[in-house]
Amino acid sequence: MTEILPLQEIKFLHKLQLIGNPLDKTDDYHQLVLYLFPKLTFFDGTPVEPNDSVRARNLFRPSAELCSSLDHMTHTVYGVLEGQRLR
Repeated sequence: MTEILPLQEIKFLHKLQLIGNPLDKTDDYHQLVLYLFPKLTFFDGTPVEPNDSVRARNLFRPSAELCSSLDHMTHTVYGVLEGQRLR
């Protein structure tokens, strides 16, 4: 994936086609490219919808609210598990 990072320096890159590139076999390839290039309007021949960009951003840089919720849930589960061990 590092091979495409220099493309981030192109300020007006709005269309990007990587179909057939070995990168397209990478996990979360589509979301990662949309995260790295948030100004893309077309990617691999299809228009980029706003919800695609939001999904990519949430996957690679989740909001503080989402992180807080996941952290709370994790601590709650661990608290329950520890409580069961103490009994």
